[in-house]
Amino acid sequence: MSIKILFKQCMRGESLLRTFQNLDVAKFVKITGKTLDLGANKGTASYYSYLKKEQDSEFTFVDYYSNSKNILKFDLNKPFPIDTLSYNNILLFNVMDIIFNTKNLLSETYRILSKDGILYGSVPFLHKYYKDPVNYWRFTHEAIEILLNEAGFTKATIKTHGIGCFTAAIHQFSYLFSKIFILRPLLFILWIGAIGLDKILSKYWKTNKQYYLGIFFVAKK
Repeated sequence: MSIKILFKQCMRGESLLRTFQNLDVAKFVKITGKTLDLGANKGTASYYSYLKKEQDSEFTFVDYYSNSKNILKFDLNKPFPIDTLSYNNILLFNVMDIIFNTKNLLSETYRILSKDGILYGSVPFLHKYYKDPVNYWRFTHEAIEILLNEAGFTKATIKTHGIGCFTAAIHQFSYLFSKIFILRPLLFILWIGAIGLDKILSKYWKTNKQYYLGIFFVAKK
């Protein structure tokens, strides 16, 4: 784990869940060719700071609720108005939990991906309810695997992050600290302490690994 990234994210007021997501983006995501970001507005999300991008990278954004120009606007619950085999990569970060028809979302994603195209995504699990503008689901790693397989993705890597009961607990009330800048250094110390305790605890209590903040996945067509 990068302590530098952890500190930077904490001081920016990001949540611990988002920090783990960004760490996985930095480690696993490499973009080349045409990429569609489902649910992002002009690439302003924090994970764009950690994407590895080749020179030929070309991004298109979808945000149904955005008022910005040059952004595709369509309902992810319904068939996409996009040609089959259109994109080399699709980004699906923190979207599945706010879309009711997840089967349509993933099957349409599979359809518009090119041959050998890659889907990168993440979902929250032990996380507060939030409206964006709605919030429907919390998925386990087993549910994600089944949904990806049903959509046609048979080559998928699924990993949990933010593992452990101490990490899960500190995440739940970190928002109180993160909103006050002067308290963020204290929050960072609490993050480090919780993560360290969970690493030790997980060696002796395997059940501790069943607590996790979210899921990151990479699925190849």
